[in-house]
Amino acid sequence: MDPTSRTRFHEFQDLMRFRIMDVILVSTPYDKFVLEEAGELSERLLGEFRNLDLHYAPGLTGVSTGEEAIELAKQGTGSKLIITTPHVRDMDAAELARRVRLEGLDVPVVLLAWDARELAAWSTRAAESGIECIFLWQGDAQILLAMAKTVEDRRNVEHDCHVCGVQVILVIEDLVRHWSSFLPRMYQVLLKNAQRVVREGLNHSQKILRMRARPKIILCTTYEEAEAAFQAYHQDVMGIVSDVEFPRGGVIEPLAGADFARMVRKQYPDIPIILHSTKRDYESLARALDSGFLLKGSPLMLDQLEQVMLEVFGFGDFIFRMPNGDEVARASDLRSLQEALAVVPDESLLFHSKRNHFSRWLKARTEFGLANRLRPVTIEDFPDVAALRRGVIASIAGYRREQGQHLVAEF
Repeated sequence: MDPTSRTRFHEFQDLMRFRIMDVILVSTPYDKFVLEEAGELSERLLGEFRNLDLHYAPGLTGVSTGEEAIELAKQGTGSKLIITTPHVRDMDAAELARRVRLEGLDVPVVLLAWDARELAAWSTRAAESGIECIFLWQGDAQILLAMAKTVEDRRNVEHDCHVCGVQVILVIEDLVRHWSSFLPRMYQVLLKNAQRVVREGLNHSQKILRMRARPKIILCTTYEEAEAAFQAYHQDVMGIVSDVEFPRGGVIEPLAGADFARMVRKQYPDIPIILHSTKRDYESLARALDSGFLLKGSPLMLDQLEQVMLEVFGFGDFIFRMPNGDEVARASDLRSLQEALAVVPDESLLFHSKRNHFSRWLKARTEFGLANRLRPVTIEDFPDVAALRRGVIASIAGYRREQGQHLVAEF
């Protein structure tokens, strides 16, 4: 293994330092019964990890009091997460979070609320007490997985982006009921993509490293949070899903999302931006900003969001299109991408090259080395389109050859 590959290997080994090993669910017996009845709670939470054949899966322990949760949090090693319902026998969620901090425990506390009417009162108390995030139960136990991954991503994003260029999806939304709806679906797409990428790993070590390098989702609830996150990770932002109306300077601003999109476009014209709103009138605004649009409240919204992640953010097959949108070829891995590049029309090759589509797709698949080689490449670097085609194909072929030489594959 050459020094460059060795360094890259150790960088990947150092990713996802904060990995939740134990989930402590604090709830009344009735609340736990409701969660279990919603669809095999433990299987929903742990099933994704088993399906990915990873080296760890978090344990799930249910308790009925805050004191029991604190005692469990003190025991053993490894990172823990406390998920609490609003009202348990001995203390509410805010008191539990406060007690965890007083005990000196670095254990995030996340609130799972049952009723949307409770959220207004909890939003202020959550910030004051140290509750890391609030989610609203909407009947799908998949939300528990999203809660765990949201906490992991928030804790790991700064280190992982700066060390290895792990990609970031910014989600800007100020209402709990909305992010509680679409974050579970977004993580479902991320983990399915990771599962496919992991399977293509040449050995078990590479599979684990690819999973650790999956893109992170960062939830922002105000303009100031979103701006700070973008400035911190702007080189690694692969896509933005933003509300149109959200707080700025402490008040709801009707066009905060549009202003944020314009700010991003000035620096990075090729970053995909998807605006969403309950008001269909904003669709024309999104189109004027060269952004996609999703209508919140639509029965198709979650399916459309999944399609955006697959086709626009690069988590599905690479679809070669002509400038008018017609599909001309499709690639599911590096080999098929290399083969398709040899035959697609010049217009399609130029269409994708000018928009950084190859690099974005490769980064979604954790192929950072190849993505970084291709991102600076433009048609201006070559005498004609044929030379560009040869150059891109040569880069992919060389990268695949290096992978085969530096890794010991399992047969």
